[in-house]
Amino acid sequence: MGAVRELLIRRGLVASEEEVARMIEAVLVEGGSRRRHPEPRRLLGRPFTDLLVRGGFDLDHLEVGPRDPAATAALEYWALLATALTTRQAAEQLGVSESSVRHRLRRRVLYGLKVEGKWRLPRFQFTSDGLVPGIARVVRQLPPTLHPVAVHRWFHTRNPDLEGGPGGASTPLEWLRIGGDAGAVADLAAWVR
Repeated sequence: MGAVRELLIRRGLVASEEEVARMIEAVLVEGGSRRRHPEPRRLLGRPFTDLLVRGGFDLDHLEVGPRDPAATAALEYWALLATALTTRQAAEQLGVSESSVRHRLRRRVLYGLKVEGKWRLPRFQFTSDGLVPGIARVVRQLPPTLHPVAVHRWFHTRNPDLEGGPGGASTPLEWLRIGGDAGAVADLAAWVR
């Protein structure tokens, strides 16, 4: 068994090696190459870089070069689907019936997307023993027309209004996982566009 196949199995991905290869090729061909910025701290100077770091910029991982946003979003969407749970898997994870999971999806207290008539539930909302605390309150406030990649990015993007996590501002997901006020995250979710 190849290393890629072992990785897919270990990560719970349902895609074949061929699908992964096609997606990688599409991103490389359509998105162009990306390279690290050459020493941004030296080029920008300390006062400016200190200001950027305080503002939340990660200068250690700056990349430059052509990048196709559509190809990047397509790869993110594919990864979101490939790692998502089925209603059966979600029911097992939560210790409830599949119909209960579907009911929660209809009430918008679980986040899911329909693909070819079947629900897929992104893993980010689950913990090893259930759901991320407060996630139902937040999911309910997200605009239902928001693209799944936008939802995923929002949950994983640091927000200065959620100050207090390790290293300063937290992502909405980190905030909920550390027991932060779900109401604060829900209020922010209502404004996502």
